[in-house]
Parts: sequence; C-alpha cells; structure tokens
Amino acid sequence: MRTKFGDCMGKSRGLLEAAYDNPTMFRGVTNNNMLQAGAIIEYGIGQIYLYEGRQQHVLLDIVCSAPWNCLTRSIPETCKGAAEWLLADIIREITSPPSQVSGILKVAAIPRAIDFYQRLGFEENPDGSREMILTEEKALQFLEEHTRHWRQG
Repeated sequence: MRTKFGDCMGKSRGLLEAAYDNPTMFRGVTNNNMLQAGAIIEYGIGQIYLYEGRQQHVLLDIVCSAPWNCLTRSIPETCKGAAEWLLADIIREITSPPSQVSGILKVAAIPRAIDFYQRLGFEENPDGSREMILTEEKALQFLEEHTRHWRQG
C-alpha cells in the first residue's frame, strides 16, 4: 500500500467495478489482447473555474494503467505509455465530429499522478479543488505532439 503499484491495484479494482456498472462510460487501450490502461469518462456541463459560467467538459472519473505497467522493472506484459495513448484516444473522441463536446478535460488527480498530468498539459485548477484541467487548446497541442512523437518512433 501507499506505493505506485498499490495505487494502480486500487484504481484498477475501482475501474473494473465502474466499467461493469457503466459500460458505455468505459474507455481502454489494449496491446496483445491485454488491457493496458482504462478510464471511466463522464460528459458533463458544469463550472470549471470559479466565477466563470458553466461549460461542457469531460470528467476523467477514473484513469489507471494496468498494475504491471506500474512496476519498477519491466515484465513481458509491460506496455509503457499506455495511459498517454488512452488520453490521446479520448481527446480524439471528444474533439472529432460529430462530437458536440468541447475539448476540456477535468480530473481529480491523486498526488502521485500530478506530475504525469502536468507533463501532458493539465494545469491545477486555481480554486484549490485538487482538480486538474486540460483546456481544448492544450488538449489539441498534446494530441499533435503525441502523434508526431509516435510517428517518429
């Protein structure tokens, strides 16, 4: 417990329960027929920042990588970068027609994941809510960089 692997295990359990209850909200990426990262997303309209009106957004309710991707040493099942691939897929989904949702993503990040989200362009919500926000502009920028990186690699 209180390790990156323990966090992955706990979040994976929550993800599986939520996916069972709400299968249309589940998003995932696989490699070699194994789930490598998953998320529960929720489309919503609400307040993103204090003193601003309500906006369309996508709440990343649960985001987690498969527990074997959280180990310090690689094993045959390891697929590094799976969570980034998952977020890129979600951004493509919400920014491509016929989607009527803006590209704003919102997540309540656990402290251990803040660096990961910041690296992708998320910023802490200044209202102190522990939420992190990825604006549509930053989402498209991340998607462009992600696509360029994987084309070169």
